[in-house]
This record gives sequence, structure tokens and C-alpha cells, in this order.
Amino acid sequence: MSDLLIGFVVIMLPVYLCCGLAIFWGAQSASARLSRILRLSGIAWAIWLTAAFLSLNGLDAACDGDVLYGWRNCTPIADDLANTISSVALLSFFGGILYGVLLLIAATITEIVVRRRQNQGSS
Repeated sequence: MSDLLIGFVVIMLPVYLCCGLAIFWGAQSASARLSRILRLSGIAWAIWLTAAFLSLNGLDAACDGDVLYGWRNCTPIADDLANTISSVALLSFFGGILYGVLLLIAATITEIVVRRRQNQGSS
């Protein structure tokens, strides 16, 4: 299998599952604000992480070297620009994963609080 397909299955499939969870959860949420935040964040999160993943794979195909030690001999762009794009994409990918985890934890806590308030109000 190609590296792109392996990377997609190992990295992006779990990310898409979490994004889908956020979108589905947003549709089922008891809070209207939380619902909107989850749906929009799930979509934006998937788009942003896909762009970061594809940019890293594009650099891997167009340049010699790697993400950790830097890119060399890039054909379409300068080596310094490739290294800058790589750094931004890698940091934003890790930041996006951290954002998603924190979003789902905060959404869990918010959903529990909102549902408890609704149950206390109806009792």
C-alpha cells in the first residue's frame, strides 16, 4: 500500500471519526449553543486537519528529506518555504488534535450540566 493510503487510514480515519462524532453530537445536543459549536467545529476541524495532512504529504512527494530534519531539493518551491509550511502544518495538526480532545471533554461536561438542569427543572 502507498504511504498516503496508510497515513490516511492510520491518522485521518480516527480524526474523521472524531469529527463525525462532534457533528452527530451537535445534532443531538440538549443545548442550542453547544449544538452549533460542535457542528461547526466538527466541519472546520476536518477541513483544517485534511489541509495539514495533504500539505505534509505533498511536501513528502515533492522534496527530499523529511518533516523532522527538514526538506531539501524541493522542486516547485524553495526549501525554506517548504520547511515553514511543514512546521505550520505539523504544529496545527497537533494543535487541532488537542483542540478536538478538549472540545469533546468540554462538550461532555456542558452536556451533563445542561441535562441535569433540565431534569431538575422538570421534577
